[in-house]
Amino acid sequence: MFLSGSIPVEFSYPADNGLASVTASEWEALKPALVSEHYDVVKTGIVQPIVITDIQGEVTIGDELAVYANGTLVGATRIAVIDRALPVTAWGAYDQFGMDIPGYQVGDPIEFRLWSKSRNAELRVTADLDGQYFGMSPLTTGSLIVHNDTAVPTQFSLDQNYPNPFNPNTTIEFSLPHDAKITISVYDIMGREVRNLVSQAETPAGYHSVVWDGMDKNGTSVSAGLYIYTMQGDGVSITRKMIMMK
Repeated sequence: MFLSGSIPVEFSYPADNGLASVTASEWEALKPALVSEHYDVVKTGIVQPIVITDIQGEVTIGDELAVYANGTLVGATRIAVIDRALPVTAWGAYDQFGMDIPGYQVGDPIEFRLWSKSRNAELRVTADLDGQYFGMSPLTTGSLIVHNDTAVPTQFSLDQNYPNPFNPNTTIEFSLPHDAKITISVYDIMGREVRNLVSQAETPAGYHSVVWDGMDKNGTSVSAGLYIYTMQGDGVSITRKMIMMK
């Protein structure tokens, strides 16, 4: 339990409201089953406790949940139960007294991947957390969804926008197998560029999304009709169509 503020809190145990609980003896029996076998995590003594209250999707007993910070592994636990809260310890970096031990830095985004035992691969995980960054609060909680695709894409992709047709906003998802300089632009049916949505020196590998608000590059709402959007760069050119409705 973490308590902030000067107002005292009283609680009693066990509760009579049907909430799930784990006794000390049950927890001691469960702890060995939570030890990661697939990942080798460096424990620095600087910790960020994370409690996953719910995990859904492509997950089974024996899989392992890993925590990353900017691509660096900082914590892992084995899935021993699915119907109870799952604690994960993330370890912070230590760079004093001539030692440089990897770990999260304060402000790094909290990222998850799930190693699937049956597929022998890391799967993509999306998180709904009460804090998105390491070191911002003494405890982070939230829920996870494990998706049926790899944590790091194996190829370039540009997905169909959704919703489609749309008015006025639509989301475009894309993925990169490695860091690459790419652009995503919207064109009208005459081939004229309407709006540039992504144009960066380098976009990191992974899954990304961008929202088009139906405005052109001058900030004017576009008319209804058919539009083309493309992803280009790194020898890749992918084109899709979408419909703006009024």
